[in-house]
Amino acid sequence: MKRLSKFFDRQQRISWWDQKRLSNARVLVIGAGALGNEVIKNLALLGVGNILIVDCDMIEDSNLSRAVLFRSKDAKKNDAKARVAAIRAKTLNPNRHAKINYLLGNVVSDVGLGVYRYANVVVGCLDNIEARLSVNNSCWKLGKTWIDGGMWELAGSVSVYDGAAEEKACYECGMTPEHYRNVKQRYSCTNAVVKTRIKQGYEPTTQITSAVIGAVQSQEVVKIIHDLPTFSGRRLMFSGS
Repeated sequence: MKRLSKFFDRQQRISWWDQKRLSNARVLVIGAGALGNEVIKNLALLGVGNILIVDCDMIEDSNLSRAVLFRSKDAKKNDAKARVAAIRAKTLNPNRHAKINYLLGNVVSDVGLGVYRYANVVVGCLDNIEARLSVNNSCWKLGKTWIDGGMWELAGSVSVYDGAAEEKACYECGMTPEHYRNVKQRYSCTNAVVKTRIKQGYEPTTQITSAVIGAVQSQEVVKIIHDLPTFSGRRLMFSGS
């Protein structure tokens, strides 16, 4: 316990900080790519005690420059993003009792409401509208708050959707007829089409952008766990250009 206290010394100096809340919190992270890597890394270092990672993709060479938890050997083995992220995140959390698990599956077709019930808060690190719509619907049914993040080149955005607040906008509230027509296509997170290049592993962004957006998402997780106000129902836009 003394070692843990020293590890978390700086953050526990914040007047309202409650490390026990973080140790007991259950966070569901959907997506373990560049953005998911940043969020998962941050949550582990913060001492979040229960993290469940969902992703259906395998690690490729194009992921390595933007994913702090992945290594060249993971790409050579074509290992699962969710599995490797969980293993590496476990090594970052000094609490040996921390539970960091993964689910290898598609959030649209393989993840039921029981997975969402597990979580105190959901973090979306996704790259397409179909997946976001699925997460939004599940969180809304259960009254769960979820934090959506996305990026495009040197820009990005973060939105907080409070599933328990009927008077505030959800993700679907911002969808246009074009979004519905193209719901099966992959998009950038700020709603610009990435066309086929994203499928080829060439999503136009940098590790710098994912670090910024992932940090904002992680900070909102901390605020929600501590029952502090967030910018629920609104979108924070970041432009690095």
